[in-house]
Amino acid sequence: MSRSGRIPLAWQNLTHSVWRLLIAVSGVTFAVVLMFMEKGYQDALLYSPIELLRKLDADIILFSPARQSLAGTSRFSRTEIELARNVPGVEAVHAMYIEKVLANLRKPNSTSRPIRVLGSDPRSQLFTPDFQPTIDAHREQLLAPRSALIDTTTKKSIYGIAVSGASPAQPMEVELANQRLLLAGTFRLGADFVNDGNILMSLENFALFFPHRSGYGADPLSAVDLGLVKCRPGEDLATVRAGLDELLGDGVKVVSREQYIKDEISVWRDNTPIGAIFKVGMIMGFVVGILICYQVLFNDIADHMAEFATLKAMGYGKAFFVGVVVREAFYLSLLGFVPGTLISWLLFLLTRWLTGLTMEMSLAGIGMTLLLTVAMCVLSGLLAVRKLMTADPASLF
Repeated sequence: MSRSGRIPLAWQNLTHSVWRLLIAVSGVTFAVVLMFMEKGYQDALLYSPIELLRKLDADIILFSPARQSLAGTSRFSRTEIELARNVPGVEAVHAMYIEKVLANLRKPNSTSRPIRVLGSDPRSQLFTPDFQPTIDAHREQLLAPRSALIDTTTKKSIYGIAVSGASPAQPMEVELANQRLLLAGTFRLGADFVNDGNILMSLENFALFFPHRSGYGADPLSAVDLGLVKCRPGEDLATVRAGLDELLGDGVKVVSREQYIKDEISVWRDNTPIGAIFKVGMIMGFVVGILICYQVLFNDIADHMAEFATLKAMGYGKAFFVGVVVREAFYLSLLGFVPGTLISWLLFLLTRWLTGLTMEMSLAGIGMTLLLTVAMCVLSGLLAVRKLMTADPASLF
């Protein structure tokens, strides 16, 4: 009926009691925060391990076929790096070394803990434009003997080392693999669920601290973790990959950087129970929101049963009442979503500061949570309005 649009009945029902409105909005806000945080933790699980890959300015990644994920330890011979440079379309190939098994960091008067150490040539342009300037600014420190940079997100609670800002005021002396190391600068990469911190050093220092890591002879740099291939501008990536595959054979796996990132995400999402746990947590947040919204809307309908009975006796049909309750649920979803998003954003910042994990509130994540919130409240409204639909007008007075 056209007359139903003259009075914002849904809005008035929702706002007639300020305290009840605040309680209702608080319930929806809680459900929104719960869904946001579960989604944020799941994304941190999936995206924190690939932060290093995101920072690499490479078109193609070379690695051992036995390496199931970036956290693995299988390596391939540096000879393959030299061969890859001869493939048409290849501009440059660089080696990256990763060590955690033999890497134990110890602050004086404390216990040693494993940490991930990254070895690369600071004179080469290996990283993306947003990260490479940090390396260039600390090139002298990286090239100095027994010197390295430490990730600012390295967990103080684990290693007892507090680092922040662009560089420490005073270089810190620690022990790495039972050898003296000077932490002469900092960078920011991010911790993850496997690595509590990161250290970056030159190839020369990497060989000095881990002389026994190679399975290919006396040279500790003869066993490579990742090969970073940069193609010449204008070259077809698929053609260069095919050339590398043909030359290197089965001893080295050749994938694009984007594909490597997708595969790494799949490993964590599909092969670990943690991913499923966070999905269940998000579903629980959705269910909790439905229960809260249902209770709020059901009580509101019960409190206005006489008014609804009058309207029903006047000839208003089921569609009118469903529309009122659905609109009320929709308004409630928006009122709870806004503060829930703000609170979640602050919690994301806090979690990232405390843990170093990659906690990002993306537009896609916000949109998905908004749709879930609206669906949650509308479904609750449809469940709550059933009693009104089945009641006889005379029995409602």
